[in-house]
Amino acid sequence: MSIQKAAVAGGAGNLGPTILKAFVDANFAVTLLSRSSSHSVFDYASLESLTATLTGQDAVVNVLASKIIPIEVHLQLIEAAHKSGVKRFLPSEYGYDTSHSLTAKLPIFCNDKVAVVKRLKEISKQDSTFTFTPIVAGPFFDWSIQKNLIVNLVGPLSPIYNGGDIFFSTCTLSGIGRTFVGALEHPEDTKNRHFYIASAIVTQNQLIEWAGKSDPVAARIRTNGGS
Repeated sequence: MSIQKAAVAGGAGNLGPTILKAFVDANFAVTLLSRSSSHSVFDYASLESLTATLTGQDAVVNVLASKIIPIEVHLQLIEAAHKSGVKRFLPSEYGYDTSHSLTAKLPIFCNDKVAVVKRLKEISKQDSTFTFTPIVAGPFFDWSIQKNLIVNLVGPLSPIYNGGDIFFSTCTLSGIGRTFVGALEHPEDTKNRHFYIASAIVTQNQLIEWAGKSDPVAARIRTNGGS
């Protein structure tokens, strides 16, 4: 399987620009899809319009926000990709592992991300030429720090979760972008499976300690709350 052409749905937002840059740097032929409200020549609500737009593409990368864009749009994009002959579909995952049975039960995931992967599995079983790769990256490392989600760099306190000593995997935005390229450059190795990536495996307390050593403001960051 050779993948040279990729259509990216939702190239704005936090992750989209990084993905586009990674594909351009890797010399992929990239098509950016945008909604009809942005004066696009196609409509996400029209299966025929989407199918015509995706014809000739090797892969579709969905970066549309799952909680903002209705699930019907995500499912429509899958149907159009299959109908147009796309070989690989990367759904809007990029965070926590929804293949884990407990994670899949969380309300934030069970009604959209889990349903999307279920549909991808159904189609791939019916048609072996259509494949998919959900990417599991954990929280976006640099973005989460900028938003003071993992560590509150503006002080005075960072809430500590579960004691702060539990290791978790996290990935930078650029690392996720490079992963997209790698997944499509090695299609057989990433076919019909969750693909797990990490830029670092750290604890929250480690990040707070390092922040305190490198930043006088962050030195005030300690916990007096949380469990």
